[in-house]
Amino acid sequence: MKIFQLAIATLTITGFGYAAADPVNPTNVTTFQSGTPALAGEVNSTLQELIAAIDDNAARIAAVETEQARLVPASVDGSTYCIYDLSAGVGAGDPDLVTGDGNWMGASAGAAIFEVTFTSAQVTLTSIADSFYEALAPSNRLLDSSDPLGSETATWTQVGNVVTITFPDLVQDTFLVTPDSNVIILSLAEFDRASDNSGDWFGADLAVGVRAASCN
Repeated sequence: MKIFQLAIATLTITGFGYAAADPVNPTNVTTFQSGTPALAGEVNSTLQELIAAIDDNAARIAAVETEQARLVPASVDGSTYCIYDLSAGVGAGDPDLVTGDGNWMGASAGAAIFEVTFTSAQVTLTSIADSFYEALAPSNRLLDSSDPLGSETATWTQVGNVVTITFPDLVQDTFLVTPDSNVIILSLAEFDRASDNSGDWFGADLAVGVRAASCN
């Protein structure tokens, strides 16, 4: 099954800012001197200022912790996603040592739909549609390289907002999960050798999955 056979670029979570905590107002704080009686009013105003500053800091820290907790997605365990995948690539054969020209050039493009269901034991990937074509020169032929429809299983792990699917051949796909866990995204680009080692290919892939009860 031709599904996302490359590794993803790493995720960077967008930062968020908060106003700085209010400092203690020195005009409401009394500096007590050794041997000098402490007046109740001065002690009370100093304590009230410190308490206000501590409460303000505690409230701001709680707000940051709440926002951070909101940004950590829930587990995808038990969810089904309809994944829409678009891919494209270009390639060229190695240059001839005499002429400097390559013996072939090619381009590819494809679109696929997968239903992906996560359970605690495994992830099941079912191909709903797959269309993948390659055009090679000098043969000037458009080749249908679509994979047959079918299903396969793999293992998966989730750490924060990163879900990694590991296939039996150890190929891994890494998805980013939105904070509400309703969308998973894979985006990648890779430079690689042709399967017959005759030249080089560059490919790019974008896959977006939307949580749904079913993709049919």
